[in-house]
Amino acid sequence: MDSGTVIVGLVLVAICVLPIVILNGRRAKKGRGMLQLITKVANEHNCNISEHEFCSEYCIGMDKTNGFVFFAKEKDGTSEVRHIDLAPVKTCKINNTGRIVTYKNQNNKIIERLSLDFYPKEKDKGVVTWEFYNVEENLQLNGELQSVEKWQQTINNYLKG
Repeated sequence: MDSGTVIVGLVLVAICVLPIVILNGRRAKKGRGMLQLITKVANEHNCNISEHEFCSEYCIGMDKTNGFVFFAKEKDGTSEVRHIDLAPVKTCKINNTGRIVTYKNQNNKIIERLSLDFYPKEKDKGVVTWEFYNVEENLQLNGELQSVEKWQQTINNYLKG
């Protein structure tokens, strides 16, 4: 094999691999930035993030010692950070809104919106909703369903214990 073929091969491999490396680096940087946001808010409430997860447009974390959950979501280039004290929360439920589409005699659910709803112990207080996915903002799911299911279970396990 001559050196010209090797050089062309290496250039083609670099052209294919470089965009993936750059995109993964940007995603990791974005995740670290959102984690820093929720860590800053957690510190303001004398909390420490003991468990966290980053998934496409949001970051969620929990302080299991003090019973707080923190959530940051990026929307239109700005990040919104929320937190909730789990002491007055009765339960946490997934709100999976969508529509049924029939294709080849099979019914398939198209998810249009995914959120976690926090129901208070006191009935006069309102439900707190954190939106994880909205079809109008993101074209397709990217692990949000699994993430929401995991966090619902984690939060409800904390509330039971």
